Amino acid sequence: MTTRVLIVDDDLAIRVLIKAFLESESSFEVVGEASSVSQALEVAAEVMPDLVTMDYQMPGGGDGAACIREMKQRWPDMQILALTFSGAEAARRMIEAGAYAAIDKAHMELVIPALYEIADRRMNSIASQWDQLRDVIAEMDAGAARALGDQKKDLEQRLELIVVLKAVLVALRNPKYSIEQANEAAIQLVVAVLESDEEEGAA
Repeated sequence: MTTRVLIVDDDLAIRVLIKAFLESESSFEVVGEASSVSQALEVAAEVMPDLVTMDYQMPGGGDGAACIREMKQRWPDMQILALTFSGAEAARRMIEAGAYAAIDKAHMELVIPALYEIADRRMNSIASQWDQLRDVIAEMDAGAARALGDQKKDLEQRLELIVVLKAVLVALRNPKYSIEQANEAAIQLVVAVLESDEEEGAA
């Protein structure tokens, strides 16, 4: 699965450098660029990246730390890598705001390894959420099987379809859904199937 990246930096040379790094890696796709805090929030809302590289000192109101804090409030699943020339205090503020890590721009060779680490962390989070959903479905399936008896086979087929739909939803990274919203939507579908089958069984 390709990780979609938004590059946020007011320095064009830095943006070009990071984009060149990412374009040399098949695991990443640059889906947007921004040069200010306000533009970063606008572009993030439009393209819904999986991962953001964030500068500290930028025009447009606030700084990188404020931008990170706002992004994490709006989109908790969005992962952010902080990049700065502004020293340890700026790095500390960006991490406290929600960045996964902070890298000094004097060591740009560390960017790609850090992005891979964040991408792996994100995929592990999706996998964990997926496992939790499977457990919920399994519990509901078991309860429904006891209640519905010979309808179990049909119910299992329906649940398998829901599982496939959930997997497709996550794979496509639909911007309308966070991981939590996708899980909730899938669970609601499961409940609807169970209630429908119970009504048919009662009839």
